[in-house]
Amino acid sequence: MDELQCRTELSLADRAARLEVQARCEGLPPEAQCVFTLLGPQGHVVAQDLAPPAAAGEPARATLWVNDAQLWWPRGLGGQPLYTLVCSLQVPGAAGAAVTVL
Repeated sequence: MDELQCRTELSLADRAARLEVQARCEGLPPEAQCVFTLLGPQGHVVAQDLAPPAAAGEPARATLWVNDAQLWWPRGLGGQPLYTLVCSLQVPGAAGAAVTVL
């Protein structure tokens, strides 16, 4: 994996977040897929999406939605819950072909 990006938009009124994620991978077979998984502060799966194979040279893209997002507060004003974005590469039919990037 050469590059992993995440852009977040938050609706404070709804406490909902939309994450636009993308991963650029070079040298993979055309059937390779990216699985994007967002883990909540307690380590459970909050959102997950499978990105279809991307055209050569293009990143795989997906959108993740988080309802009731836990907000990050400045020091002394509240908690700082951390979310973890995981990108796994999967090649159908290949045993042990998953690679995970945190």
